[in-house]
Amino acid sequence: MGAELGTELHLVGGRLDLVGDTPVTALIHDEKLRAEAQDAIDPANAAVSCAESIRSSLILPREFTVEDGRSTPSPKLRRATSATQLANEITSGYA
Repeated sequence: MGAELGTELHLVGGRLDLVGDTPVTALIHDEKLRAEAQDAIDPANAAVSCAESIRSSLILPREFTVEDGRSTPSPKLRRATSATQLANEITSGYA
């Protein structure tokens, strides 16, 4: 979903669905969305050592796309490009 699309969170069948006209940028601080993301992270953390665990996460207001250089056509993450473009967001996660 692109940042230009408007959405709103609704709990449907125990899962969060994105609908409506709320700007996506407003959702990055939505507690329901953050809880849903944490629910996905917790089982992953349980399966790995503390050193390998996800200790901090953030929700970005835009996708990783081929057009912005953060993804390959396959699609794989271009880590160096993403790290450069998202340096402020990454740094704020460690503050």
